[in-house]
Amino acid sequence: MIAKSRIKQSIATVLIFFFIPLINSPMASADSWPQPEPFSVLSEDGTRIFHVTPDSDWGQTEIDDWADFPPTGLYYNTDPLTLIYLVENPGWALWEQDFIFSQDMQYFVWVPQMNAVQHNFQTSDATALVFFANGSAQKTYMVSDLVQNADAVSFSVTTVRWTDRNVEFDPATNRLALATVDGISYQFDITSGAIVGHTEFPFEFSWFQLAIFIALGVTVFGGGIIILVTRRRRTE
Repeated sequence: MIAKSRIKQSIATVLIFFFIPLINSPMASADSWPQPEPFSVLSEDGTRIFHVTPDSDWGQTEIDDWADFPPTGLYYNTDPLTLIYLVENPGWALWEQDFIFSQDMQYFVWVPQMNAVQHNFQTSDATALVFFANGSAQKTYMVSDLVQNADAVSFSVTTVRWTDRNVEFDPATNRLALATVDGISYQFDITSGAIVGHTEFPFEFSWFQLAIFIALGVTVFGGGIIILVTRRRRTE
């Protein structure tokens, strides 16, 4: 009786942890972001410069006159600056690491870190990538467009983490390569935003669920051994 009771307790414990990821109520961790400031990115040959001026609502409070900074866009690096194109500010906090440029800076992709602030809280319907050509958005991907297993996505108050954070860009070919948290690899053409390569991971469930399945199997197997040993002792 004691052995059977232990088996039931072990199976019940595993089943409880198995159903935890199936409950659609993820907890969000708190965020702490530095206030964004105006910044600029210089082209490799030094002839062009991309200026980003965040909205005053996001910027540092000690900046008195935001008019001293040029509007967000690409300029010839002359004195004074010569405008090439402007980019409409999306109204989000912007940081330099959010942008990946082609060599001539006519094309770039925006990978927003704070991608959950203007979307439904704790959903996969958040902005993942926005591809720009000559200052105009030409292709936008939501997280739900790229991630197949929504359970693999993690959340915080202002972010939806959907990549494995290993983003690679080849300026010679204008190819952007990345992988999602559920193991899908993508290659994008930064000049069009088109997907030019796509490889799916063979598993369609999260590693956490895989661990639960393994634990469940080990528990059932161990429980069977305990039952067999108990029966043998009774027959002796």
